[in-house]
Amino acid sequence: MTTARKPGSGLIFAGTILSVIGVCIIAVEVWNLPGYWVPLMVGLGLILIGLIRRATTRPSGGDPR
Repeated sequence: MTTARKPGSGLIFAGTILSVIGVCIIAVEVWNLPGYWVPLMVGLGLILIGLIRRATTRPSGGDPR
C-alpha cells in the first residue's frame, strides 16, 4: 500500500537540498575553508534534514511487515 504525498513536497525537498548546498558553499567562501569540506558539510546537512523529517512525520499506519 502506498501513501499519498502532498503536492509539491518533492520540490520543497529538492529546494531544501539545494539550499543546504548553497549554504555550505557560502560558508566555505566566508570562512575560507578548503573546497574539499563541501561534500562533508552537504552530507551532514542532508543527514540532519533526514533526521528532522523522520522526527516530524507521522507513521503511515500501514502493515509493518
